Amino acid sequence: MRALGCLVVLCLASTATADPVGERVAAGEELAKQARWTEAIESFKAADKIEKRAKHACLIALAYVRRELWPQAEVFLTLCHERATASDRVPDWVQLAEQQLKEKLAKAKVAVVHIRVVPAEIASQTSIGVSAFEPDELFAPRTIHLGHGKHLITAKAPGRETRQQTIEIVDDSPREVMVDFDAKAPEVIPAAAKPVAKGPSKIPLIVTSVGGALVFAGAGYHLFAFKSTRDDLAAAPDDAAYTALEGKFDSQKRNTIILYSVGAAVVVTGLVLGYRMRKSERKPSVGAMVAPGGAMVVMEWNR
Repeated sequence: MRALGCLVVLCLASTATADPVGERVAAGEELAKQARWTEAIESFKAADKIEKRAKHACLIALAYVRRELWPQAEVFLTLCHERATASDRVPDWVQLAEQQLKEKLAKAKVAVVHIRVVPAEIASQTSIGVSAFEPDELFAPRTIHLGHGKHLITAKAPGRETRQQTIEIVDDSPREVMVDFDAKAPEVIPAAAKPVAKGPSKIPLIVTSVGGALVFAGAGYHLFAFKSTRDDLAAAPDDAAYTALEGKFDSQKRNTIILYSVGAAVVVTGLVLGYRMRKSERKPSVGAMVAPGGAMVVMEWNR
């Protein structure tokens, strides 16, 4: 007798742990009592993946009503009725949930959207997804309500290329979305690459810098070479000493003038280039030449 009692207990325990659907439904109902609607929906969906039942769809719909996500509630309430059988009846409380949904949809900022599939013979095989829904919440082509804003409608059918359409709901007026699987998909033309804007040419800055360096070099040469020779020439004690320094003085004087002149000319050239190049796309050519008798700066540009 004791052995028989143990066997009955074991059988009951085995039955209790062998009902994963019931466990998930019970967990979802407990979460719903705590107003943890999102988690409750996940539990009900987990049960529905194991066994498709009307009760599961009804519970998911009720949770969406509580979350005030009316389009999702609408879809799952319809699924609840479609699945109902003599052994899997629609719960009594569904009628109250439907009445609440009807009242809320009448006041909410939503539009009636009729989704139609072409060709009609594959409509029953087509799954529709809406960007506002969860990815696993697919349904057959039907009429739904969508809130204001942009929505991406995705349609999938066996052996057909996936179709997508974006609609924008700006008011409550009804509209129709026709998904045509026979229509040729629009050719996607890659956007032309934007031209990379080139920065201003550095040539004027370089030319101006070179000219500044020449002026600076002329100042240094003037201070440390030419000035010293000029001072020595002015202090020459006699004609012989003066004559000996005169050639050096003339050479250094010429070099100082050349450095100053060329540097100033190149600085001016750089400034002019900066002005001219803002009006010209062609790069100019610049050259400078130092000669025994002076200096020359050559600048060429085309407009």
